[in-house]
Amino acid sequence: MPRCAREKNTSGFYHICVRGNNRQDIFLDDSDREEYLIRLNQYKERYKIRIFAYCLMTNHVHLLIYDNGQDISKFMQGLSLSYVIYFNKRYKRTGHLFQDRFTSVPIKGDIQLLIASKYIHLNPIKARIVSRAGDYKWSSYKAYLKRQGKQGIVDTYFLSKMISQSVSKGRKEYIRFIENQGEWNDNDEIATTMEIKQVSETGLKAMKKLSYTQIYHILKDQYFGKSERVDENNEFRCRSKIIYLLGLFSRLTWVQIAKNLNISVAIVYRKVRDISYKMIENKTFCKEIDEIILGI
Repeated sequence: MPRCAREKNTSGFYHICVRGNNRQDIFLDDSDREEYLIRLNQYKERYKIRIFAYCLMTNHVHLLIYDNGQDISKFMQGLSLSYVIYFNKRYKRTGHLFQDRFTSVPIKGDIQLLIASKYIHLNPIKARIVSRAGDYKWSSYKAYLKRQGKQGIVDTYFLSKMISQSVSKGRKEYIRFIENQGEWNDNDEIATTMEIKQVSETGLKAMKKLSYTQIYHILKDQYFGKSERVDENNEFRCRSKIIYLLGLFSRLTWVQIAKNLNISVAIVYRKVRDISYKMIENKTFCKEIDEIILGI
């Protein structure tokens, strides 16, 4: 069966993941990771790719990139082939190392870009390798902590500037965004399919930290009180929207949201998934969510 064509993103931003063949380890020690980063930097320069986040795990790699009009398939093929040649020579082996095809999730908005970078930087915590993102040596988060800017492999300037006109303030807000970990599910798509609006203003709105009571009354008075009926027990009939917006603005974990709404964590997961997909498929629905966000 022929492969489906890789989706081309007009914005040029992608969350890329490449895995070891049959989930085998692609890094056996720190020297391997150093070699991969050397090659990543080389191919980034060759193809003029911009990298905003990366994380090297034991059997896979996450990258958040801007393609700058280049062919990301050629970029990834060159990078992977270069590393495979090194790896096979060092360990006296032959054959495939990576899966045949890397995954690329198009990034379609400021919020999605921030969420994808957070997912990447929290991967070592999710895998229980470290308890704090800054403690992991093989991710780009340390570059944000060290004010690296445009130097080196990762460009920390772009996300910082997207959050605030002051790069210094934006960097601090980004670090605060990452340190407030929350919870992630095993499904990568949940963390990388939230298209909201491609403007920095909306991105800044979603960085706000509000309490459960604040977000509840704001949504009730500003949106749900107008177009959605609220019953005697103050439970929104449109449960998916309230759960999604609570997670976005209050920074509550899924467990906390479930507790506040007296529902199971599984229901929270399903509602977040459903609303994320609906926002991508239904532009009218996406616009409704935009209006709520920009009104807060």
